Amino acid sequence: MSSTLLLLLLALVLPGCGPEEPLLTVRTEDPSAPPEAIGSFGLITLLQPLARASEGPCLKLTGQFVHFTQLRAEEVIRAIDPELGRLPNEGIPGQCRLLPPEEHAPTLSARQVEAGNPFTIDLLDAGPLAIRSPEVAITVEPTPFPDLLASVAGVVYGAAAEECIPLGGEGDLIVQTQGGPDVGPFTAVLPLPRPVTIQAVDEIPPDEGCVLLGHRPQGSLRVRWDRSEEHGDFLHLELGSSTARLHCLVPDTGSFTVPLGPGLETEEGLRLRVRRIRVQPFLAPGIREGEMVTIVHDEVILRSETFP
Repeated sequence: MSSTLLLLLLALVLPGCGPEEPLLTVRTEDPSAPPEAIGSFGLITLLQPLARASEGPCLKLTGQFVHFTQLRAEEVIRAIDPELGRLPNEGIPGQCRLLPPEEHAPTLSARQVEAGNPFTIDLLDAGPLAIRSPEVAITVEPTPFPDLLASVAGVVYGAAAEECIPLGGEGDLIVQTQGGPDVGPFTAVLPLPRPVTIQAVDEIPPDEGCVLLGHRPQGSLRVRWDRSEEHGDFLHLELGSSTARLHCLVPDTGSFTVPLGPGLETEEGLRLRVRRIRVQPFLAPGIREGEMVTIVHDEVILRSETFP
């Protein structure tokens, strides 16, 4: 578990870990550790868009193949994929912790800027990516990275608005390339994830994305969702306000009672998010290692008679 991406992405620990051992780690940062002289990785993310109007749930692909110097891996992710960079760092099964309010991840470490240390982020070309599911097949071409950071150059991958892979049913997601100038051919395979839907909060079902509670949230809230039928899945469950976020890592059993405490005070309601995340490593010539990640999620706003 010493590889770059195990410090960068979600990595499930082998079964049998004790209840006090972290189940997964995400970009765990050690401020005392020096930046890597040279590092590389590939990251393929298939994320469910939040709003699809009348259309069904689907997955959109983004991807990067990276060679970097004089940075930590988590700093690279924050620079090129802020959405993934905002995910919580770690968790213990069945436990919750209070986090700062959600903010956009910084594009570059303040430490690096202040120190003036030279660094590079080269975004590599792996050629066109072919994505197949039981229902569709699409091809995503490499495109130039926006000219936002002087020390970042190369190409990234992002599916067009209409290129969304439908969820539902069974089968595999397959990402494949014949290779490009910088990264050689590879195939990455991950089972198609099952969508997650919040069914009720304190036994009150959502109505148009909102749950109207009969009381101000206090003590605890029982959340129910459609459980995964596959053994071993875990969910990120998060309650957020303008002042803080309460993040829980929970088994995918279909229900969890969220303990509430000071720090989540709000006059405008709470946002409840449930994310189901899967990770599959892959290898490719030209990079040290790679990860394919699927993220499906659902969210509702919690309101009561005591706040709007």
